[in-house]
Amino acid sequence: MRDLTRLAARLLATLLSAAAVVAVYLLVLSRGTLP
Repeated sequence: MRDLTRLAARLLATLLSAAAVVAVYLLVLSRGTLP
């Protein structure tokens, strides 16, 4: 069970980091800085 918990934690961290990247990209895109 401990391996499953570790895998779930890693997946959650990956999803959070990906969501943060998408949020920053959308924020910059909304400001019109990116082409």
